[in-house]
Amino acid sequence: MVFFVMSDVENLSSLLEKIYFIIVKYTNCQYKCYNLFTDSDWELVFRAQAYNNLSPYNAWMGTLSLPTPAEDGCRLMTNTSTCTTIYRSGILDLWESESLSEVQLEMYKDGQRVVNIRFDGIGSTIDDWFDISRLIDSGWSKLNKNSTFNFFELRGAGERTFYMNQRFRGCALDRGWMMVADVNATARWFCDYDNNHTGFPAFLYAPGEDVMLWQDPTFDYGLADVLAVFIKN
Repeated sequence: MVFFVMSDVENLSSLLEKIYFIIVKYTNCQYKCYNLFTDSDWELVFRAQAYNNLSPYNAWMGTLSLPTPAEDGCRLMTNTSTCTTIYRSGILDLWESESLSEVQLEMYKDGQRVVNIRFDGIGSTIDDWFDISRLIDSGWSKLNKNSTFNFFELRGAGERTFYMNQRFRGCALDRGWMMVADVNATARWFCDYDNNHTGFPAFLYAPGEDVMLWQDPTFDYGLADVLAVFIKN
């Protein structure tokens, strides 16, 4: 029988992270290693981090040059100084030949999942899986295929990408579920909520059960540290 003292428990996360890095180093398993610590049915194929001045959308579409392999920390669901880039699996370049069944987008804040949206991946492409017609479920209880949207697109509008929005009513009344304020968002948008954070990209999300006013007087939207995409075959 093994007993843990409090200091052991507090360091457990750090220990698992070190084990993960050792496995990656000596087996070269890259993205598949992530599944040793999560649901083995899902495969991490993309992971972006807030405020590092790299465009998640351009990285997703393969138009941003990224180092290969990505740093070890770029497969963790926490905001970490051990990652300075974006993790992008080569699977994205083979998307249509992968026989995908489902795709899941998640956001993490302080290591805790705060957004999860699951999509039907059958017959999808790298840029059309993120669509209301493919929605299976999400962490927003009031979100469904009958909800009203003016945007539900990866490309989004201007520099707002991974964009799920209900309406435009002049900045103060804009409402939505999530968006990435992508790099250089100030170049095309002037709403305060596009810029009310410490850098780009920023991962904005509605923290309740439904849409929220992006320009709420207290700017009470959530700001996630990590955006990740997983696939299931």
